[in-house]
Amino acid sequence: MPSKTKKLLDLIGSIESAKGYNYEFGNREVPLDQMTIEEVLEHQKKRRKEGKPSSAVGRYQFIHKTLEDLARRNPNDLPKDALFTPEVQDKAAEMLLQRRGLSDYEAGNLSDEEFLLNLSKEWASLPNPETGASYYDKDGLNKSLVPVDAVLEAARTVKQPEMTEEEMLARQRQQVSMLRGIP
Repeated sequence: MPSKTKKLLDLIGSIESAKGYNYEFGNREVPLDQMTIEEVLEHQKKRRKEGKPSSAVGRYQFIHKTLEDLARRNPNDLPKDALFTPEVQDKAAEMLLQRRGLSDYEAGNLSDEEFLLNLSKEWASLPNPETGASYYDKDGLNKSLVPVDAVLEAARTVKQPEMTEEEMLARQRQQVSMLRGIP
């Protein structure tokens, strides 16, 4: 997963599916990482026909319509015969971030509030920044599971310049020195 979006995707993944990549809506474990995208899509259709309230699967709880659209629009990056591994799920989530304005946000062309609103439209457990509730709060199925400030903090990390490991260590040493009062 790209390091600039890691904190944001980790937050989204931990809220959407705290148990990880192989879970579907309702915290039911499914070996998704051993299924192709096509098999996952078929599984989602079957679950909906069984009357399940949601087709959401994986760490980022992709609904059938979203996953199908991502695979259709990105056949080279998300071929339907590819296994639905953690790496593939991370790649698909990154695509959703882009679709919701990540590049514009990084460039300063979207405000924090606009970007967070876009994210809340994609991931129902994230809050609408205007209300603090899920964008889909009134559907009886979804609710926000994290404060706006936590999402904002994670989102703002995508605007920070990337640092090498050496630069990160130097920054940490500098912070420790400042805390100890060492110039």
